[in-house]
Amino acid sequence: MSRPTPTEQRNDALLLIGSLAGISAGLAAAFGGVALALVASVQGENEQALAGMWWAACVLVVGLCGIPLAYWSGRGLFGFPRPAAAMPSLAWAWTALLFPAAIGLGYLAFSEKVAPQLLAPLAQILAAGIPVVVLALVVRRLSPAITPRRAWGQFLIGMWATPAAALVLEAILLIPLGLLVVIGLLASPQGVRLLQLLTENPGPTLEQIAPAELLIGQPWLIAVLLGFAGLLVPLIEEALKTAAVWPFLRRPISRAEAFLGGVLCGAGYALFEALFLPQPGAEWTVTMVSRIGTTIVHAFGAGITSLGLVRAAAERRPILLLPPYLCAVLLHGLWNTTVIVVGIGLVTLPEIADEAVRHQIELWADTVGPLVLLALSLAALVSIIVTARRQRHEGAEAQPSAEGRPFAD
Repeated sequence: MSRPTPTEQRNDALLLIGSLAGISAGLAAAFGGVALALVASVQGENEQALAGMWWAACVLVVGLCGIPLAYWSGRGLFGFPRPAAAMPSLAWAWTALLFPAAIGLGYLAFSEKVAPQLLAPLAQILAAGIPVVVLALVVRRLSPAITPRRAWGQFLIGMWATPAAALVLEAILLIPLGLLVVIGLLASPQGVRLLQLLTENPGPTLEQIAPAELLIGQPWLIAVLLGFAGLLVPLIEEALKTAAVWPFLRRPISRAEAFLGGVLCGAGYALFEALFLPQPGAEWTVTMVSRIGTTIVHAFGAGITSLGLVRAAAERRPILLLPPYLCAVLLHGLWNTTVIVVGIGLVTLPEIADEAVRHQIELWADTVGPLVLLALSLAALVSIIVTARRQRHEGAEAQPSAEGRPFAD
């Protein structure tokens, strides 16, 4: 067995330190969530107790996902045989059968109120994780074999690093947008009333804010919302989700491996969102089923953009990145816009007096919108399968994997 090079040892050390730090942070946050849940439960605040257990379970999962990377990087660092490139077992496909069970657990927790503090977090973890596991299995089986260290490293970049960076950048963008919204609200009596309510202590209730009335009276708010979620957010997130292939830009990997790395990063990002964005309540089931499509869209966008980035770097032609990046942004933007329009329709529906308009809104919210989301999901899934197969078949002309760099085989 050949001795590891200093560069390989350094990379193993960095990966081990990073994974252990992530695991520790997840355990600490989970402990804090459990403590808050216990305090709320003693005080009889059941909703706060459920929120604490929900948070604890999700951050625990996020942290524990670092264990495989810690194991594989630790083996290399301490002189054990390094993992060989391999395909994941098809046995993981059986996890798909657990998804209906996860939805059933969620129904018992939210609708029937059966042990919600136990069943709700379990249902959330399973419903969020199973589509990610199945998607990662499919794309890895269609792509060249890579080591488990690289696979977990690229997945964790998507789940740990990319969401944090996206949140920071989106928060920075929200500052000027927030100022514009405040200025716009000050221009109308209704807006001034809303600002007054928001500055009161305690804060206003949802009924006091009257979102339907506000949106109908201030249609420019809809344009701001759609511009942010439908354009700015996709521009930021689709750029950041290429982070898993950044270490390979100076010594490119094959295009098939680039696409695989992007998909794994996008799947990690989707899992983070699926764990933390949905909220307990009556709409949980619909939300988690729709998250399957969100996962696929995130993964495909990250895959084609990463493929374009690696190709552009290898051929020293930055323009090659533009078409796949814009395609990913368009797909992501269409998804977000459709979801927002459906949500706005449902919120404003009770305030619409015109029957014809009400019918059109109901048609969009109940039929057209869901069909658009389904079409986007299926298109992204088919594109993932076709692209992975095509890139693998064309792999004979691709360059070999980079050596001695983070996540390299």
